[in-house]
Amino acid sequence: MNKSKLPQVHTLKRGKKYSYYFEGIPVDGKRTRITGSGFSSEADAFAEGELKRNQYYGISDESSSEDDTLMSFQDFVKKEWLPKRKKLKKWSLETTRYYNKLFDNHIFPQIGEYPVSSLTTEILQDMIDSIYYFENRSLNTVSHIHSLMLNVMEYATNHKYNNRFFKNEFAVPKADFDIENLSPHRTSIPSDALDRIFARFPEGSPAFLIMAICLFTGARVGEAAALAIEDCDFDNNTITIQRQFPDNMYGYTKLPKYNSIRTVPMCSTLKGLLLNAVEERNKNQNKKKMKNSYLHTYFTKVPHSIEFKNTQSLHSMSYEKGDFELHFLCVNQRGKPNTPHVMKHASRIIHGFKCDHKHKNVENPLYAEFKTHCLRHTFATFLHTQSIDPISISAVLGHKRTAIEGASKTTTTYIHISDEKMKEIEKVIDNIYKFKDGVLKNAIPKDGE
Repeated sequence: MNKSKLPQVHTLKRGKKYSYYFEGIPVDGKRTRITGSGFSSEADAFAEGELKRNQYYGISDESSSEDDTLMSFQDFVKKEWLPKRKKLKKWSLETTRYYNKLFDNHIFPQIGEYPVSSLTTEILQDMIDSIYYFENRSLNTVSHIHSLMLNVMEYATNHKYNNRFFKNEFAVPKADFDIENLSPHRTSIPSDALDRIFARFPEGSPAFLIMAICLFTGARVGEAAALAIEDCDFDNNTITIQRQFPDNMYGYTKLPKYNSIRTVPMCSTLKGLLLNAVEERNKNQNKKKMKNSYLHTYFTKVPHSIEFKNTQSLHSMSYEKGDFELHFLCVNQRGKPNTPHVMKHASRIIHGFKCDHKHKNVENPLYAEFKTHCLRHTFATFLHTQSIDPISISAVLGHKRTAIEGASKTTTTYIHISDEKMKEIEKVIDNIYKFKDGVLKNAIPKDGE
């Protein structure tokens, strides 16, 4: 944009301080106003306003571009990049929702109103540093945002929307460790914390069986919640993990992550818990008052469509009709499946928040660093401490690739655990975790013992 066409900077006096504002470019068809405040004089406010305006519109003293076609970064993403990227990469509904969440929650609030042509590497680096250091988001989330922005800005550069971004100068922040504890963040849960968690959520509570399955099999939370009686071979002490409840898609199941259908050992402790769940399910189903209202869960294969493309083996859930019935293990008294959403309530309590969402004050947390995925890490950690080989651990966990260096996805599909190894892992798990009356009791040696 030529300097003569830039909007005027205005100043206002608010109490004893001055502020500036100028018109920004439309976002979603709505007018925007860029403001700044807290200046001691009108001249300071005006000078800063001019500086911010020129930076906003990508104008420098050497700039002589006559291009008057401006688009906000938010409009650029929603109208230009996102539709083309979805079509090119054949994103599933889950992937689309996840990227929209990153944009709406983290990226657009900081740079959505900027013209895409004015975004510099410095602006984007400040944004991603702010997300990590000030919003305290995980390094994993920040890495995803970094990859996403690299892709967006590469497209913007190649299609002449921006010529001020240099990817070699755009970096992921370094991992930040507490200066008093320079060891990396611990992902396995200490034994005393497990004691407290399972004492608070004993057998019979909605979150108990999901957490127990994750702890004894290394299953992901969506896989644990979707485990059915049909998946359990109680004669041979094995479990087949072959479906999951996908995130943000209530009422559906699909294949596990990376299509990692796998058979895992069922130790005697978990077998007892699962048989108790089957017995409790049958008891509730046969109660006179529940006989006609007990929910039976049916599934129907969802054909590939524009909305659900690239989502393998998607099935819709119904309580009245369908192609086949599944008997879930994690259910309430009416037979309704306990989906991974029950873990949100449990996680709040474990982190020390009150049950009432209106009261967010923290009391004494059971384990402040808890994440449901930590149960999976705990399982893997203790298999490793008991000298189970990395290839077997990878196979049980359903990793995309095995622990073999450089192994391809094809190689992974040919690796299976022998019956002997399955029995060995089963015994190891039984020696680590012990439940008594539905409560974990000093199962794992304390650190240093």
